[in-house]
Amino acid sequence: MQVLACHNEMIYNPRVPRRFMLACLRPAAEGGESLIMRNTDQHRHVPPALVREVRERGGVLYVRSYACANNRDAAPSFLPTWQERCGCTNRASAERFWRKLGFTDIVWREDGGLDVRNVTSGFDANGVWSNIVISGMSLAADGAPFNKELLAEAYAESWRGCFGFRMQAGDVLVLDNLAVQHGRLPYVDTPDAPRSLLTVLFE
Repeated sequence: MQVLACHNEMIYNPRVPRRFMLACLRPAAEGGESLIMRNTDQHRHVPPALVREVRERGGVLYVRSYACANNRDAAPSFLPTWQERCGCTNRASAERFWRKLGFTDIVWREDGGLDVRNVTSGFDANGVWSNIVISGMSLAADGAPFNKELLAEAYAESWRGCFGFRMQAGDVLVLDNLAVQHGRLPYVDTPDAPRSLLTVLFE
């Protein structure tokens, strides 16, 4: 299991959940420590050149692509189809699902797949770093990638603001999702007692 770098849940959506809750039913047999980091702490460690690049290039473009259930081979097997993600089988209902989340850029591909796009400034109302640019899973608002060397430097520096701890069965963690990020270290499971955590998003 890979590292899940710190992030604000669904920060790529036009409407971002305010609260994030994690409840531990059963910890991993080995590893799996939870991570938290304040957005303000991450902001202090982001290379100034990357901050300038995000601002000068108009912010951050997030593109999420979903295959059609009739053409599953068009996407990795671990990703849901748009029918699975939206919980419906027709395009009109799918568009309503995304518009309810605040999306306006909804594009149907010729292969039946769906792309939804969203552009954010990359910063919160106070000018604090608020995006997942360092994950490499987003583009600049102009549609081109960000500088790879700056992203690698920002990722390495971001660990300086992290705090890790091991959740035990019965532990509950509630965060302000707009101000505090969460993540997870790799873990090893056992077949008879797999790691089990519940995630809840709410206002």
